[in-house]
Amino acid sequence: MLLDQRLDRLSEASRLAVVERLGSWVRLQVERSLGTLRRAGAAAQNPSTPPGLRSVLAMLVDEGGIIARSEVAAPLATLDREQRRELNKLGVRVGALDLFLPEVLKPEAMRWRTALRSARVNGAMPDLPPKAAVALSTPPDGERALLAGLGFRQLGPQMLRVDLVERLARHAHEARSGKHGKVVDEALAISLGLSPQAITRLMKDIGFRPAANEAGWIWRGRKPDREERQGPGGRSHAFAALAGLRPDG
Repeated sequence: MLLDQRLDRLSEASRLAVVERLGSWVRLQVERSLGTLRRAGAAAQNPSTPPGLRSVLAMLVDEGGIIARSEVAAPLATLDREQRRELNKLGVRVGALDLFLPEVLKPEAMRWRTALRSARVNGAMPDLPPKAAVALSTPPDGERALLAGLGFRQLGPQMLRVDLVERLARHAHEARSGKHGKVVDEALAISLGLSPQAITRLMKDIGFRPAANEAGWIWRGRKPDREERQGPGGRSHAFAALAGLRPDG
């Protein structure tokens, strides 16, 4: 923690009091916004946590609470029912395309995750998308990596927040099993402003293909993507220290 040089005029005891007060404030704010991320990190470092579960949690925490399911496919496949239940208890959502902690998608959590990652690399705090943004036009490569790290998945010309991606994917699979009439939740897609190209990309990513001679979609199953999802620029381990960060110090 770097203090303003003007605080050098204070006595040593006063400076230490300022540092302690600032540290307490940071711990409290981080716990409020990233409490589930810290607890997931603590579980990943706990020797009593099963190896496969520790691996999934460690990779998830390294990426700030959001990671493509394909990146944790191997350790995720080793988890038994009880271990998956533990994932759920920790607040981890296992989606069709991504694993994520819903808490970290909130605006204040995004701000703190970005601040911690920027501090880790001694970089400037970048501009963040509007607080209410859930669907955005796909920006140039550099900005795309930032949005991916914040929890937006690229769907061709647009990027959609991963919890909304999962909501649309769940609707599609429920429709396939007969719980809904149409595979695409058209009302939600329209409300989000998704383009036909973005919807097509999402449907292909979750295993559907356009019907050849009629309107609609056919389930074909997922195939490995040739183009990997844009990540936040490599694992920085910016969130590893959260495991030991508690609001009471």
